[in-house]
Amino acid sequence: MSEDSLKLSPNVRIRLTLLREMSLDQNNEIFNDELLKNYLDRHSEATNRQHALTKSVLLIDSALAAIVSGKNFRIPGLDLNLNEIPAAQETLSIAASFAFLMLAMAFLNSQLYLAITEIFAQKKAEKHLVDPDFISAGKIHTELFVKAFRPKLNFFGSDFFIASRAFNIYHSMLTYLLLLSVLSLIAIHFVLVLFSIYYLEISGWKFWGISCACFIMNLTAVLFPLDKSFNFDVPKPIE
Repeated sequence: MSEDSLKLSPNVRIRLTLLREMSLDQNNEIFNDELLKNYLDRHSEATNRQHALTKSVLLIDSALAAIVSGKNFRIPGLDLNLNEIPAAQETLSIAASFAFLMLAMAFLNSQLYLAITEIFAQKKAEKHLVDPDFISAGKIHTELFVKAFRPKLNFFGSDFFIASRAFNIYHSMLTYLLLLSVLSLIAIHFVLVLFSIYYLEISGWKFWGISCACFIMNLTAVLFPLDKSFNFDVPKPIE
């Protein structure tokens, strides 16, 4: 066996592996519409989990911001003030970090299911030479505005309408603003956790234990969805 090296991200690796698997199923006995429906259901579940965790992170971060700023509010349904909960600041610091980690994992999982469904769409689209994004958009919820505002509308063929330079500049501006908005929310989360830990009224092994746990969870949450590419060996049979 001789080997070549190919640089792939986990997302692209999933896509290429699925294409290879599909080529083995020549009669479409396995990779058919029934299996696609199951993947679509799993993607919907993963997306709903991602949305639920997003709300959780925002809620916990809001409570953490209230504690760090010295303010207080009544917790609905519990008939308690936030500052009346024992070790509330420590608990919220850990909860915010853990929820952020779970959100990162849910986001990546949702993207991988999305990748699988897009491969199905590409296989169907290539028979008719159409844009597979329009097939995917009819089966799953996708951020269609991303496609509508990008300069190259069809990555799989020629565009019917070529974007002007002004549109390209406008798209670049929107992309950077959207990226800055997301990064700002993430930065606020980090600042809240950092301030909360810095002003903890504990010391010794308890302080360092909570600090290390929060640091590890937040670091993992950042690294998890980066989708960094690595070299993979591609075995080839000797002819």
